Amino acid sequence: SRMRHSPSKCCASSSHTIPAFPAPCTNTIRSPDGRTEPRTSERSGAEHADACSALVVLGASHRSLSTEVQRPYDTISRKAHKSSGSGARVSDTRQAAQAGDTPTPGSAATGEHVPTIDRIWRFLSSMRLAIGLILGIAGLSLVGVLVAQAPAGMTTASEEYLQWLQRVRPRYGAWTDLLSALQLFTVASSIWMRVLLALLAVSTFVCTLNRWPRIWSTVFAPTVRVDDEMLAGLPARREGTVRPRGEPQGELVATLSRRGYRVRVERDEAATYVYADRFRHARLGTLVAHFALVGILAGTVASSLWGFRDDEFVIPEGSTRSVGFGTTLSVRADAFVDEYYEAGGPKDYRSDIVLLDRGIEVARKTIRVNDPLIYGGIRFHQSFYGPAVVMDVRDATGNVLYQDGVAMPGLEGIFHVTGTQYVAQLIGPSGDPADTPAPGQIRADVYTMRAGRVAQVGSEILTLGQPKEIAGLTYTFVRERQFTGLSVVSDPGAPIIWITSALFVLGMAATFYFPFPRVWARFSTAPSGGLNAIVAGTQGRGGDFRRELDGIVRDAHGWVEPRTPLAVGTVTADPGPTARLAKRSGRR
Repeated sequence: SRMRHSPSKCCASSSHTIPAFPAPCTNTIRSPDGRTEPRTSERSGAEHADACSALVVLGASHRSLSTEVQRPYDTISRKAHKSSGSGARVSDTRQAAQAGDTPTPGSAATGEHVPTIDRIWRFLSSMRLAIGLILGIAGLSLVGVLVAQAPAGMTTASEEYLQWLQRVRPRYGAWTDLLSALQLFTVASSIWMRVLLALLAVSTFVCTLNRWPRIWSTVFAPTVRVDDEMLAGLPARREGTVRPRGEPQGELVATLSRRGYRVRVERDEAATYVYADRFRHARLGTLVAHFALVGILAGTVASSLWGFRDDEFVIPEGSTRSVGFGTTLSVRADAFVDEYYEAGGPKDYRSDIVLLDRGIEVARKTIRVNDPLIYGGIRFHQSFYGPAVVMDVRDATGNVLYQDGVAMPGLEGIFHVTGTQYVAQLIGPSGDPADTPAPGQIRADVYTMRAGRVAQVGSEILTLGQPKEIAGLTYTFVRERQFTGLSVVSDPGAPIIWITSALFVLGMAATFYFPFPRVWARFSTAPSGGLNAIVAGTQGRGGDFRRELDGIVRDAHGWVEPRTPLAVGTVTADPGPTARLAKRSGRR
């Protein structure tokens, strides 16, 4: 049969059927006298497709701007629509073949009203959103480097945080309260970081769902029947007129199978088609990697929301301290032992601790640096140690308000006087005889806390065993003692992060280590007798497939009796549809 085509009709659809026999192609040319007149010429099916498909590519590139982001169920419906027409050939592009995806025809931009769910889906799957979120996380991380951060585990509502805020107030001045309100002193646990991480996880998940149907189709339902435009765009090909021995695809199929390819064969009235690929399951690696990235982000958010960490959990020997963070646990340090080598270096240090839940013992262990106590998902690591002092504070009637140890990391310690608004800061001797306090003394600076404001009400040098009155209360430096420093960690997202991190590495390794070679072949009846044979393939990800294709044809030497040589054809660069049209019309 003969069909008449015009360029406008070629552009009307991205799926174009190539006639098996020569067909006229109507075009317009400009004559020497400037008149425009129609021109009709006999062209082979491949030539006709090459000229018309160039216009198809131009139209498809325009339509791709409006169909770049598509939901998975849109692709599925188009796939079902495509499969409903048996014998239809699928138009493809070189970019899709190189990327290893099985292309699906796109729908033209219609200007229809876009439903709200589509708008949300496109927003979440847009590259601009992903880049913006990544830049936002990087910006917050930079702020966390430039701005002083409160110690890990310190909540913004705690007294420790208010005291820390007073220590950094001279550095930031009037900006201190604003930076604190914006949570820029606790960037890692701020609401901004949590929202950005959650949005990035959702965006990555949506983008993964977008790619799922296409990759799934490539792996389990690849396109077997392709047209000349697709074959001409592949990096390596052989073509010629041949006379087969028996089945036209028989020896080729056997050769591909021996080389480890999965082979599929389809036929219609016009031609026989062969498709083969290898390492197809490696294509699923990109989905595994993307889902793993979502898992890593989800684990990070889970740890941020429901986990906690305190790397400065100090307990004087013989004292008990509450864990906090909404738990009912407390830790009692029964003993601390430190051992040293003869040269003076630390040999070992360990703590005998007891874990209490509402005052009842639930666990006991001697912990070391790499041997923590674990209870209910909370880990207690031995981290550091140092000096401590025992303080005694009484009111005017002699009632004991505070009698416990105070850790002095960095020769400074802070404790809150029970039942009052007073906070005492203790400063130990520096070791310089010219400074105060001297060895055997400490300085006590007492502050009052009202409405989040701190004001100093007194300061005295306390000598060991000698009480002194400060702001109506009597303070006594009882004796020296050591403290043990623990790292208390609850990280509910850690198992998720470890598992998904391993999956991410495996997915990326499968994606980049294993190539995805694919081969298409088509056999159609030649007008002069025999068969027109075209064999083409791609390595994927820019690999050179010419050597592999030569080996396949060489190993399958018995599959044809060549009437014309199967010449190797390679495509190094696509001049573009406009240049191809100009070449066919004789223009330079």
